[in-house]
Amino acid sequence: MIELYAQERNRSYVDPVLVGLYDAVNPPGPREDCYLELIMSARAVLDLGCGTGRLLKRAAKLNAYDSRVFVGVDRESSMLAAAKPADDAVSWEESGIVWQRDDMRTVDAGRRFDLITMTGRTFHELLTDADIRMALSNVIRHLDPGGRFAFDLFRRGDEPLACVAPSPSPIRVATPSGECVDVVHAAERTTEPDLVEFTTTYTFAESSTPIVSRSTRRFIDTDHLRALLEDVGLRIDGWFGMWDRTDFAPSGAEDIVVTTYIH
Repeated sequence: MIELYAQERNRSYVDPVLVGLYDAVNPPGPREDCYLELIMSARAVLDLGCGTGRLLKRAAKLNAYDSRVFVGVDRESSMLAAAKPADDAVSWEESGIVWQRDDMRTVDAGRRFDLITMTGRTFHELLTDADIRMALSNVIRHLDPGGRFAFDLFRRGDEPLACVAPSPSPIRVATPSGECVDVVHAAERTTEPDLVEFTTTYTFAESSTPIVSRSTRRFIDTDHLRALLEDVGLRIDGWFGMWDRTDFAPSGAEDIVVTTYIH
C-alpha cells in the first residue's frame, strides 16, 4: 500500500523556476562535508532523495580517477533535470553518475551498495510508520552486509512545532537572469502530534504575487525511530549532534545518524 509520502508534492521540488533556486537557498556547507567524508570510504553509493545531485557531483569530482559507483534517486523529474543537464553540459567526471527517477521506498537500483545516504532532512518526508518501514526495508535490500546508511533530521523536542525556528530574515538569492528573490521558511501548524505543516514563500522582485510552497514533515519520537531502525537490522553506530560528528548534545538542533546493516 502506498502511504502518505506518495501524496505529498512540495512545489519547491516540482516547479522548475523554484528548483533553479534550490542550490542557492541551500548552499553547500558542513552537512555535505560530513557526507563526503563517508563517501570517500565507500566503493558504491546510493543517494536517496538526491535532489539536484550536488552531493554526488562533488563526490564524483573528488573521485575522478577511480571506479566508484554513484547512483542518485529522486521522485521529482524537475530535480533530476537539474541534476542531469544537457549532455554537452555534463563534465566527464559527472558522466558516470546514474540518475534514476523513482520512489525511495520502492526503487530497484539493480545492485547493492556499501553506503546509502538520505540527506537534507529527507527522512522527515516519510509521514507514517508504514512509509518508514517501506523505506528502511528497501535500504536493507540495497545494502551489502556491513554496509552503512546515514541520514539527518531535525531534533524533536516536546513540541514539534517549536523544533524549527522561523527564518530570522529572508534568504536573498537570484535567478539565472539576475532577479532578486527573497525566500522565507516557516512552520505553520501541527496537524497531528508529530506532523508539522511548513510554508516556503518566494517573493520575486519583479512580481507582486509571491509563490508559496507547502509541505508536511514528520518529527518522529527519537526512541520510536531507534526501534524502527533496529527492527530491520540496522545497528546505530553514531547518533551525532554536530556535523563534525561530535557526540549527541541535548541542546543541538539537528541529529546525524549513521547505522550499519547487520546481516
